[in-house]
Amino acid sequence: MSLLSALGFMYSCKNPKTIYLGRLKGVGDLLLIAPSIIALKEKFPKAEITFGCLKGAYSDIIANDPNIDKFDFPDHEFIRPKSKNVIKFIIRKLAYLKNRLLYNMKYDLVIFFYNYSSEWDPRKHMIDQFSERAGVLLSQRKPILYLNEEDISQANYLLKKAGVQEKESFIVLACETGIKGVAPEKHDPRTWNGFPELIEKIHQKYKIKILTLLPKSSNDGPPGTIRIKDEPTIRAGAAIIKQCALFVGVDCGLMHIASTFDVKIISIHVDPGHPIELYGSLSPHTKFLSNTPLYNSNENLGKELAFVDRIMVQVEKALEDL
Repeated sequence: MSLLSALGFMYSCKNPKTIYLGRLKGVGDLLLIAPSIIALKEKFPKAEITFGCLKGAYSDIIANDPNIDKFDFPDHEFIRPKSKNVIKFIIRKLAYLKNRLLYNMKYDLVIFFYNYSSEWDPRKHMIDQFSERAGVLLSQRKPILYLNEEDISQANYLLKKAGVQEKESFIVLACETGIKGVAPEKHDPRTWNGFPELIEKIHQKYKIKILTLLPKSSNDGPPGTIRIKDEPTIRAGAAIIKQCALFVGVDCGLMHIASTFDVKIISIHVDPGHPIELYGSLSPHTKFLSNTPLYNSNENLGKELAFVDRIMVQVEKALEDL
């Protein structure tokens, strides 16, 4: 074990037998870390990989990853402490160093995938920054999600319960970010209030069911949508997304789930603090739309149309074969 590593500095073991990877939460983050796990397994095929995250949707989203040997559910964060209060900073720093020391006593190689610190480049996509932190090169630069037959069976049951017939086309909306499920009272600037108007426009032109996948802490989705309630795991919701004709949503974990599949995506960005270059969908089937000029490089529509109308144009293009 390296003393520098114990103090929280990056440390590289040439031939680790045990590897600990830590990222507590963030569905999208976990999917973007998955390619780095593959690369680590290829680099150290004999190493046992343990992944630390929170239980629930976060552990469920990576539960089927064949490259993870063990799971850990810590009760503390992995990020380096920050606080303007000197006393709080010292307490958090000592706790961080203690935890770091314990991890490095148990594992040969420890990698914490924290972000949004001074070390991260907002102009470089998170999937690349995660791979750099892991010290690997990616064989495939896309998020990865592993589904099994049970996930697909559960999705089909939920679709049938929602009144969606076999092979019937439907749209999936992602109206909220994951923060709503963790902290319902907290506002997330990535949310968009125009979904009710968009849904009304879609129903005026198409006879198509619109599903919303929302956390249990949320109310029902916007009027005119069918909420998929109480899915057994987030992977069942993912298996529903895999079957949709179109996915429309804000920048969130469900968006990154959609980007793991070969489905058409309309990605709505309203917060300049979450640039596409850093966190945008990596699917080639994605159309990015924003109500701010920051993201207009991927928009071919004139600004004379209202934002919801520009989105509707892309919905029509996506559904033109129906």
